[in-house]
Amino acid sequence: MNDSPIPPIPWQITGNHWISLPCIHPVDGAIHAVGTLHRGARAAVEFAGGEQFASGQEPALARPVLAIDGVTVDWSSTSLAWERAYGWLPTFTATLGPLVVRATVFAPYGKDADTAGAVYAFAFENRAQQDVRLSVGLEGTLGYRQLRVRTARPFPDAHSVRRGSTDAVILEGGAVPGLVALAIGADGDATIDVSESGSYAMRRDVRVPPAGVAEAAFFLAVGPEGDGAEATAGVMRRRGWRYLLAATRDALRALEQSTGNEAIDAIINRNLLFAYFYGVGRALDDAHFYLVRTRVPWHSRGVSLREWEALMWTIPAVQLADAPLARELLLRVCELHGYSPGVGVRYLDGTLFEPGFSLEGAGAYAIAIDRYIRESGDEQIVEEPVIADTLYGSHEDISARRHETIPLFSTEITPAGRPAAFPYTLHGNAVAAQAMDVFRRTLDEETARAIEDPEAVRAALQRHFAGERDGKSILMSAVNLTGEAVADDDPGASVVWLPLYETLDRRDSAYRRTVRTIDLEPRVPRPADRPPPGSRRQGRDAVAAPRPPAQRVGRGTCGRGWPCHRERRRCLAGWVARVHALVRGPRPRRRPVSRAAVETLYTLAYGRRPTVVASAPGRVNLIGEHLDYNGGAVLPIAIAQRTWVAMGRSHGDASRAVSRERGEVGTWAHGTAKASGDWWDYVAGALESAASLGAARADRNVAVVSDIPMGAGLSSSAALEVATVLAALALDELPVSAARDDRAATPSRSMLDVARAAHRAEHDFVGVSCGIMDQYASALCQAGHSLHLQCDTGVFRHVPLDRGVLIVDTGAHRALRTSAYNTRRAECDAALAILRSRDPGVASLAHVTHAQLAEASLPAPLDRRARHVVSESARVVEFVRLCEGEQDHLRMGGLLNASHRSLRDDYECSSPELDWVVEHSVARLGIDGARLTGAGWGGCAIVVGDPDALAAFAPELEESFALSWDRAPRTWLTTPQDGARVEE
Repeated sequence: MNDSPIPPIPWQITGNHWISLPCIHPVDGAIHAVGTLHRGARAAVEFAGGEQFASGQEPALARPVLAIDGVTVDWSSTSLAWERAYGWLPTFTATLGPLVVRATVFAPYGKDADTAGAVYAFAFENRAQQDVRLSVGLEGTLGYRQLRVRTARPFPDAHSVRRGSTDAVILEGGAVPGLVALAIGADGDATIDVSESGSYAMRRDVRVPPAGVAEAAFFLAVGPEGDGAEATAGVMRRRGWRYLLAATRDALRALEQSTGNEAIDAIINRNLLFAYFYGVGRALDDAHFYLVRTRVPWHSRGVSLREWEALMWTIPAVQLADAPLARELLLRVCELHGYSPGVGVRYLDGTLFEPGFSLEGAGAYAIAIDRYIRESGDEQIVEEPVIADTLYGSHEDISARRHETIPLFSTEITPAGRPAAFPYTLHGNAVAAQAMDVFRRTLDEETARAIEDPEAVRAALQRHFAGERDGKSILMSAVNLTGEAVADDDPGASVVWLPLYETLDRRDSAYRRTVRTIDLEPRVPRPADRPPPGSRRQGRDAVAAPRPPAQRVGRGTCGRGWPCHRERRRCLAGWVARVHALVRGPRPRRRPVSRAAVETLYTLAYGRRPTVVASAPGRVNLIGEHLDYNGGAVLPIAIAQRTWVAMGRSHGDASRAVSRERGEVGTWAHGTAKASGDWWDYVAGALESAASLGAARADRNVAVVSDIPMGAGLSSSAALEVATVLAALALDELPVSAARDDRAATPSRSMLDVARAAHRAEHDFVGVSCGIMDQYASALCQAGHSLHLQCDTGVFRHVPLDRGVLIVDTGAHRALRTSAYNTRRAECDAALAILRSRDPGVASLAHVTHAQLAEASLPAPLDRRARHVVSESARVVEFVRLCEGEQDHLRMGGLLNASHRSLRDDYECSSPELDWVVEHSVARLGIDGARLTGAGWGGCAIVVGDPDALAAFAPELEESFALSWDRAPRTWLTTPQDGARVEE
């Protein structure tokens, strides 16, 4: 670690998550440095006028210049009165005779304003009785560019300052490709001068009328290269600096905290915003969020990351002001750094920077997740698989550090980054105890029984960390459990914090005495008869030397000898069941998404509550795969997983859609005739289709939340379309008959109309050549029944079904438009064409008889494709007959197994994972049969049988699958559910 001095200049600081402006000079308002994060370089990239920019002695990167009636203003001889609007926007005011100058530097932030750039805005008030003519602008020098993780390294290539194609100045490196470029532009016509020495000047002429006001602004934008930076500057110019400033003020106002004391509020909010924007950044090259120690360029730890600081300091600060961002950051930390908790300091992207195990780092994940849930009420975060992975990894890694006989855990590095004086630290074990408490309340029941009792750890702390000073007890900060101890206190891991971890009461005498004497050197008793460090002695009070940190025994290894939770948790035998219980609750059910989740998302996105909420389920097809587009019959059921759509009228000039599961926000104008290829095409298409049922062709605000896994063959897109159509009709107060019977004649719109409209959305608007089954099942299914749907006529009826269905998501995902789905359709059409050439009376491939098929002698592979369709049609007929009559579960299961063999061998749409699930599910007590469901080529399989038998079978299936495929499948147990509905 280097010892970078704190700069002597009280720099003004601002920025957003994209760009940092840490060096705004208080004397002349000059910007001396601009920084951004770059994930590919794992570093901060900073532009400046010279290498010693932090001292203020180098030329400025962008200095404001002003000339009044041709006379240049010397800012150093002018007093600038600074203030910080909302604690974050540096603003200065200067009085120059009858002219008052007010300037604000800000990095746009907020909805529709967050941009990789900054604005230098000027306002001039003329108090004279005659015009004032001004020349205002920015000038500067690109004299230094650096990469910085901890220490700065200059770029080896030459600097380049050139004029862009849109009246902008481009500052970048001479090498191609570069990492970062900076573009500077104005909000109006400007004069630009660029010199070969690396300097530039940009000026605008402004006339201020008598007793009037004039304004001017300049934009600084960063991009991965010059064209992108210039384009970003152009976007900022188009949006307008006034809009950007207003949006930024609104966003900062929403982040403000209030205690009732203005002085305290100012301190809290300034430090909160500093953590919010300088402890978190978005990388310029991938736009993802990254947590770092700090983005200020003079801090010795730079943009590296230590988990304890990120999880216990930065994220809680962010959570005070922005709970959704805190959630995203918590997931991001687990994704990037949770693969091996506590192993050391990381680069911003999770790569190991400096090895060294920290007990606090490993325990911080559990404490931070628990704190987030308690303070936000968002218990659904534990349903994220990466959270489960991290919690179990953290538990395993901490447990591996346990002393052989004493319930204490060893560490290597303290939160300050220094080697621990002794392996067992007071603060680290206090953190571990609280983490164990979280594990016991959060992990599955079986694992929880084996977790160390946190009270035993706390009791061991008071017993083994007891020391004395002047004959009175105090607490030692680190011990080796063989008689040696120290009592040096680290502010970041101080004994002061112990009550926060529920280690002891604040009134404890030893604690209070320790806090009062933190800076004093205590006397550590060392009886002569104690054994030397590291030795052993026999007996009840024997103390064993700690095992090497890398040693894993007992729960840390399995029979295969693989170290648990290493190399992405290759050994999953015991881990799968634990993840399952954490992610889904009691096995094998998963907690459903609630209406409250989509209402919250809508409110956060649009600033008001939705007008209507509708939901629609996913579906699995019991039997009859690939018959929907071949004119055959299918037998789907609605599952418990649903998609929820909240909707309201848009007060802007476009429709918008936001999804919890998708990162991008969709925007389109109503009446869009062509799909864009983005996820919101399904929403836009459904709204267009709803218009055919009478819904207004107007702009909508839409929010989507779903627990139907995408790309797994469970019709997540159909559920989205059905729910969107239903919500659009409800928004316009257009009644829809709740009847799910095509024979019920009603004058109003029916659920059948909703299904047809949803199908048109996917087939005609999105452009997927799908049959009608998905939308019909999502809209028309009834609880306790399957839906027997004749796909060529649309005639359907409900067939009773008393079985459970275990859905197994193999994790081998595919998308309809990128799979062989359309190829199979073309092959079926070709087979039908040949059959019709022989017999024009053939209506569809599903109506071909076995005799007709044998006589046609179709060429390969058309013969196999047609054979599946014909045999599958016969299986559907027989399966329905058994459901409505004999209820022979054994024969029903045999039909399911035969269906899978046909899909595997004749239609060739299975996958090794799907075959494995079927093979390991058949011939078990209480299980009827199994097959793939959906289009195939990955995705899901279903296992049908008695619900209790399936519940008992699920854990075994998961663990066996994980050992065979090195990943854990997701499973859901469902029974037939109701279809779509408007939520009242």
